[in-house]
Amino acid sequence: MLSILLTLSAFPGFLGFGPNISILDVTNRFGNPITLDQSDDKRIQSFTYSRESYLLTAISDKNSKVVTLQAYGLNKSVKYRNVGLMSDFKSVIKNFGNPQKYFFNDNGFDIVYPDCVFTLVKIGRKNYHQVVGISVSMNKEPAQSKKK
Repeated sequence: MLSILLTLSAFPGFLGFGPNISILDVTNRFGNPITLDQSDDKRIQSFTYSRESYLLTAISDKNSKVVTLQAYGLNKSVKYRNVGLMSDFKSVIKNFGNPQKYFFNDNGFDIVYPDCVFTLVKIGRKNYHQVVGISVSMNKEPAQSKKK
């Protein structure tokens, strides 16, 4: 999944951050991370921050530039281009149009767009899948939104 996220084009604006942010910018806003992971070749670092009702993971390159922001949880206020955590499949398609790819797993599926990935799972007794994860690449301009 990490390799998929790093190859996506990106959107300058998620959770109040624009392009070219450093890991220091994220840490200044969210405080100290609860976990820090590093790839074997030490080219990629992952910092995870705990927030109310969601986790934020910032993935940075060897120069401490953030390449991907990921939010996972149940906080409805976390949104990317009008689709938030706990949104349904219909709202993703309505706001983004047809995806590039789908990845299915036991619990749900991922919807892949040029600038982001939405992770959907069934929660509770509801009969539809809801967004529990939003991953946004932070390098380039977004793909065009679907016209309404």
